[in-house]
Amino acid sequence: MSLKIKTKLRYGIGLLFAMIVLLGGISVKNISDMSADTRNILADNYNSLLYSRRMLDALERIDSDPSAQADFEKNLGLQKKNITEVDENVATSHLVAQYEQLAKERNEENIRRVRLALNQVMSLNMASIYRKSQVAESTSQKALFWIWGIGLSCMVVAFAFLIRFPRSINTPIRMLMDGIMEIANHNYEKRLDLAKYDEFEGVAKSFNRMAERLTEYRKSTLADIIQGKKYIEAIVNSITEPIIGLDRDRKILFANNEALTILNLKSASELSLRNDLLRRLVRELIQPSEKKEPLKIYADNKESYFQVQYIPIRVLENGEAEVYVGDVILLKNITEFKELDSAKTTFISTISHELKTPISAIMMSLKLLEDARVGAMNDEQKALAESIKESSNRLLEITSELLKMTQVETGKLQLNPKITKPIELIEYAIK
Repeated sequence: MSLKIKTKLRYGIGLLFAMIVLLGGISVKNISDMSADTRNILADNYNSLLYSRRMLDALERIDSDPSAQADFEKNLGLQKKNITEVDENVATSHLVAQYEQLAKERNEENIRRVRLALNQVMSLNMASIYRKSQVAESTSQKALFWIWGIGLSCMVVAFAFLIRFPRSINTPIRMLMDGIMEIANHNYEKRLDLAKYDEFEGVAKSFNRMAERLTEYRKSTLADIIQGKKYIEAIVNSITEPIIGLDRDRKILFANNEALTILNLKSASELSLRNDLLRRLVRELIQPSEKKEPLKIYADNKESYFQVQYIPIRVLENGEAEVYVGDVILLKNITEFKELDSAKTTFISTISHELKTPISAIMMSLKLLEDARVGAMNDEQKALAESIKESSNRLLEITSELLKMTQVETGKLQLNPKITKPIELIEYAIK
């Protein structure tokens, strides 16, 4: 009976893990031993050699440098505290005795004897360093042997695992991938038979059950989808305002009948960005202009005005975040309001012109009344005439302002700049 993939993975990875742990433990132990050997050499023998070297230098300067004797005695004291070898105590004691003899009687013979004693201490430590180096080299060779041996074993096991394990799962996975590709290509009749592969038998059953459900779903929902699409198209076409739908790449998805009418197209299949008006609408969507002026379109044998509104469309993805999927361009017909506004402007302009005629007649009559040849007026009549004149002037100013307002709305206002004193503007505003 063949082992299951899960069991193979457990045994293979477990063996590799155990061998890696063993390799790591042996490496750490041997490296620790080598480090300890190196520390012994540095701590025990290197310091003795250093002290001996300093004492030799001081011995060479003992006749010419007064501080040489103090340096010698300082390093000799340090050497007494750093006795680490078996015979080093005897050699150090001999060095102390020779130095005491030199301190009593300084001559060449005593200096030579001290130098020989120092050489004996140095030779002793050098021999110890060589012996410990041999031990460290032996430790490193042993560590290298074990690391190489276990490392090669790990490589062999890993290589065998790498070769054999993929073979055991490659065939069923390839069959499963082929089945998935068939489903992706809408071949819902595809079925898998993986009964001889224990782990993949359940996967094959789930795959076959999914394929059956997809077949049933395709048969049952295709008619519903078509019906729903027709229903949505009927709703969009029932809207009296032109509507154009774009996806996130600015490709046209749909347009209702009103939009086709203003675009001078017969069907939605003719929609293309080659249409000048449609290209202008998409350009305004990408690069909005600051002026939000109504769009003037000549369609259906008449001029119409539309207010363009761009509505971004976002949908919930996985029930969490909203994702941008496209835009809807809505053209609101404001032709009726534009015509009413034009009629209002025309009416005000006409009224302004019509009012100027009777006002001018009133002003002329007042001027005749003020003429002395018509007859003299008493003070009360003069006051009444002055009041009528002020009211007439006010009416004339109002009609002039109304006329200027209509000129502003039609864009026909002409400015006549002139030099004015600021005090005159202030007095006019106060008045």
